Amino acid sequence: MSRFVALALMGFLLAALPSAAQVKEPDKGLAGLWEGELKVGVVKLRLGFTVKKDKEGKLSATLDSPDQGAKGIPLGEVTFDKNKAFFDMPKLKAKYTATMDEGGKTLEGEFEQVGQKFQLKVKRVEVFSTVMRTQVPKKPYPYEEEEVEFENAKAKFKLAGTFTRPKGEGPFPAVVMVSGSGPQDRDETILGHKPFLVIADHLTRKGIAVLRFDDRGVGKSKGKFSGSTTADFATDAFAAVEWLMSRKEIDAKKIGIMGHSEGGIVAPIVAAEHPSEVAFIVLLAGTGIPGDEIVGRQTLAILKASKVSEKEIASSIKFQKTLLDTIKLEKDNALLLKKVQEECKKFIAALSPEEKKELEKESDIATMEKRIEIMADPWYAYFIRFDPRPTLAKVKCPVLAVSGELDLQVLPENLPAIEKAVTSNGNNKVTTRLFPKLNHLFQPAKTGLMDEYGQIEETFSPEALEYLSAWILKGG
Repeated sequence: MSRFVALALMGFLLAALPSAAQVKEPDKGLAGLWEGELKVGVVKLRLGFTVKKDKEGKLSATLDSPDQGAKGIPLGEVTFDKNKAFFDMPKLKAKYTATMDEGGKTLEGEFEQVGQKFQLKVKRVEVFSTVMRTQVPKKPYPYEEEEVEFENAKAKFKLAGTFTRPKGEGPFPAVVMVSGSGPQDRDETILGHKPFLVIADHLTRKGIAVLRFDDRGVGKSKGKFSGSTTADFATDAFAAVEWLMSRKEIDAKKIGIMGHSEGGIVAPIVAAEHPSEVAFIVLLAGTGIPGDEIVGRQTLAILKASKVSEKEIASSIKFQKTLLDTIKLEKDNALLLKKVQEECKKFIAALSPEEKKELEKESDIATMEKRIEIMADPWYAYFIRFDPRPTLAKVKCPVLAVSGELDLQVLPENLPAIEKAVTSNGNNKVTTRLFPKLNHLFQPAKTGLMDEYGQIEETFSPEALEYLSAWILKGG
């Protein structure tokens, strides 16, 4: 039950939680290295605790996550008494309470974060496991790299990013990169991967300049992310286009936008509103159907791939559809939260005692009700209500839409929907490509589930990279 509720609410607690020091005294209490895997919904995160004891016997610890690129997060209070260990993680609003086995080789207990509770077992190790990211480019680069700032005149704040361009005077074609949903940095860093860095490096080596930037309110960019919608992000992307147009090294008639996931919604919005400034758009796992359908089909695909029972799937989809319909019909955001909360209470009230107990295993009901507030967030409501097809029909420039066969977040069925929408108004300059066995991040995958993302060494398919650069250089 808790699995489908988490998916229905579209909320996963991805705690930004590895170093490789050796354990000097593995047989003395809690001091040493401990590593395990935390399962949050369909996401698996490897965690590593480094515990030290000073001369006075006081314990301290840090937390690492090889899958998320987080390292050395300082923890608060750490105690160990009668085989009971406690780790307080104030920066993550989390805590871990566990019992050590008789041999002193494992800790097993409960990891709790913001009311959510998960079972976590960690083992004593000599070194933490490492994650290879062989596609990350190494300096010095065979091209120019520049830290830049540009202003969103409409929103009245500055965005910060990285501008890479081939050596020479140019003028060069250029691409603005737009990230997927959630607050993202300029590299679209996710689970230790930096896909935008890898893409930008490839394109620039091929002769295409690239501007990638931190989302508003993220990294060095100003502005506020919370409360902003996809339409707001479109103004950020256009500000990036305008900045590129001001650069003498750039061919102002060959500036395009490459958007991933939600960025694949942003790109058509900007192209439709500014046809003279946008020469082409590239949609990486972009959408061609309304937001509520995207979420519904995504949830169904993930539940099936996770081998959830048919009964659980049916309950999840029914509950989720009720919530999504409420969001679509109630346009007043102030009233929306109240109505969504009411639907949540109705759902919980209808559960059997056994189902309520199962739900409470990983999330208490009060916490679930609180988390549902995200569904009344302006960004989420905008996404659910947005139908990309009328916007795609207004796009006049060349369009490239690509997807991975194993994408469970934005299903490949969006490709024909995008093509149909773009061509509906006479624009036949659209190309679609489905890459076999790739996931939402364009990695080679087995299932497409999100728990694979951090475990896969490859960041972005080389075949897909070559296809993208060739299409851009040929002019769409």
